[in-house]
Amino acid sequence: MGKIRHNEDDQHVSTKYRNFQEFLDNEQYSMKSILSYERIFGKGFISVGGFKSTEEITKRLNLKPGDKVLDVGCGIGGGDFYLAEKFGASCYGVDLSENVIKIAQNKLKDVDVKNVEFDVADITTINIPDESYDVIYSRDTILHIKEKQDLFNKFFKWLKPGGKLLITDYCCTEDEWTSEFTNYVKNRGYFLLTLKEYENHIQNSGFERVEAINNNKMFLECLRKELNIIEEMRTENLDELWNEELYEYRKQGWNAKIKRAEDGMHIWGLIFAQKPQK
Repeated sequence: MGKIRHNEDDQHVSTKYRNFQEFLDNEQYSMKSILSYERIFGKGFISVGGFKSTEEITKRLNLKPGDKVLDVGCGIGGGDFYLAEKFGASCYGVDLSENVIKIAQNKLKDVDVKNVEFDVADITTINIPDESYDVIYSRDTILHIKEKQDLFNKFFKWLKPGGKLLITDYCCTEDEWTSEFTNYVKNRGYFLLTLKEYENHIQNSGFERVEAINNNKMFLECLRKELNIIEEMRTENLDELWNEELYEYRKQGWNAKIKRAEDGMHIWGLIFAQKPQK
């Protein structure tokens, strides 16, 4: 088992905000935070590696025109636009944050795709018919969800026979956590698994061909490039959105994340699995 798990009582969400959605939209994914993240990750993206990591990781899917993709935690839509434009996939992106969906829907008006849709939804309670999707795709989102086994059971039901699951997510070491990493996880309200736990949960849901890969080589490459972008913005783009205070905050955060990854505490997991054919 992992070293530490936190329940809802450990999070500051319940004391300051009515629910987790309100926390997201006022803290990590406030409008200002989203737009500042987009400057780092690139147009349409607010997760590790932006377009480049999306392009590389989604090669595993071998998508065909018309394939139906459920994007869990879609952010501001960049991944869905890429899958639709590049492969002709039909993408349904859901996210708990009203702010990111509002931005994604606005971006949808400016792109020439007809097979992408976005909704605000809680993936743990949403009603999706069985065997609806060819692919379930999720980038750095499931770390927010405590009951992962229940979620993976739903993913299995929602996928068509032979359907594929592709996830990147924050994971943790099997070793004892440092106090810094412990505080980081607690303050963010994350629920992290080791790669082995991830693999076991997905296998327990009925998936086959399960791979849970330590992708920290790509993670560190992305983080260092993003830190360079942050440094460049200090001198080139200081404005109402990106000021000196935010620069210092983002720089500190990226350096700390690099250190956690270098120490092996913070693992960027790449998880792939497939639902058996009938």
